[in-house]
Amino acid sequence: MIQRVPVFLILLVASLHNPAMGEDQSVNSVLFDEIEIKTLRPFFNALKSGNVRQVERYITGKKLKEAQLPKHEDKEYEKLLREYYKDAIFSVELISVSEDQVIVDVIIEFPGRGRKVTQFYLQQQDQKSEKGSLEQSAAGSRWRITEQRHEQAKTR
Repeated sequence: MIQRVPVFLILLVASLHNPAMGEDQSVNSVLFDEIEIKTLRPFFNALKSGNVRQVERYITGKKLKEAQLPKHEDKEYEKLLREYYKDAIFSVELISVSEDQVIVDVIIEFPGRGRKVTQFYLQQQDQKSEKGSLEQSAAGSRWRITEQRHEQAKTR
């Protein structure tokens, strides 16, 4: 079963966290930090700067195969990434947690060129903790994008 948790709710829970209530109260803020701040933001920054090796660090599995990143330094491909994403604004709209993955809804705004609504599917590199919960093992793990699905591009 998938639980959908709006990003603002995660931030609200994080801001209301009371250490006296125990560690479980901060789970959502830890997950948010791992997903958006430590994984997606650096990934988006790598796209904008055209840093192919950095992009490669954040993707795996199906997404890595689909990306067909160049094996060697390719200045033209790096330039293509920089030009395509230079003004892009990435907004995380929703983080959904399921048994073995996290699904993140992202809006990518391209000023003057429209926007894309996409979903990133992420999994932990070292998978589940002993208890089998993504949230319980999020603090010390590394997340990677395994798949990306686009909705129809929207223009203004």
